[in-house]
Amino acid sequence: MNAFVLVCGNVFDGISDALTGPAEILVEDNRIAKIERSVGRPPGARVIDLSQRTVSPGFIDTHVHLTMDAANLALQTLESSAAKALKGLSLAREYMNYGFTTLRDLGSVDPEWPTIDLRNALNTGLLEGPRLFVAAHIVSASAGHGDLRGFYASRWTLPVSAIADDLGSIRALVRREHTFGSDWVKTTNTGGYFSPGDDPAWVTWFDDEMEMLTSTAHQLGMPVAVHTGAAEGCKQAIRCGARSLEHAYLIDAEGIEMAERSLCRPDDADDPGGLASIANRHPAVSGGMEISSG
Repeated sequence: MNAFVLVCGNVFDGISDALTGPAEILVEDNRIAKIERSVGRPPGARVIDLSQRTVSPGFIDTHVHLTMDAANLALQTLESSAAKALKGLSLAREYMNYGFTTLRDLGSVDPEWPTIDLRNALNTGLLEGPRLFVAAHIVSASAGHGDLRGFYASRWTLPVSAIADDLGSIRALVRREHTFGSDWVKTTNTGGYFSPGDDPAWVTWFDDEMEMLTSTAHQLGMPVAVHTGAAEGCKQAIRCGARSLEHAYLIDAEGIEMAERSLCRPDDADDPGGLASIANRHPAVSGGMEISSG
């Protein structure tokens, strides 16, 4: 058994209003087994002296884009998948140095699967870094927030965006995400800032299109995260069973009430869906639908 003991000056457990300690934390096979004033010394356990430090659980960021550089997105999108994965690794390690041990990456703009490959390399121990949960691409309608084709001349057909404009194509894209290992499905149902004429106040999926996306994901056991802005977009996402709303910056009072009543709840912490329980909530929402600030 791999075991070590953290000797802590203070402990922040993420729940209490005050620090506790001094305390010791016993970790066995990479899991916290015990937190007490003294946990003893199992045979062979490594002791790490943090008696002058405050120790906290690892932080979780539920909305990152490790392979997307927003300030240089048009150029960076044209880089190779390998270049994006390497940049993503660098950023992931930077997050870990700041105390983030789990990240949810909500989409890359690439025809391949750089964040899936990065997650798998981390999971197998090939690379060191935080735990990743991944939505590999951003499923979008034409001219939606996930459609980056407007960056380039129309004569170029670049496979950088996951675009669907009919029910069959939407279902096929969700199934593709499932096939190649996405933990989440990410979509956009309102405008953003990436497409010409794109407006956060406009809803870009029809109700039957959003329902097709979420119902396909649910049947495959995948939670859905929705980039949304307009109040009607927020309410559409809630009605169709999204697990989390991303941003929701134009949500109205009715949408907040719907979110409070929503039956979408976080699952067990070992389930990728449970990550949404850590999302930054809209201050008016005390339960139900999770709203991440992104």
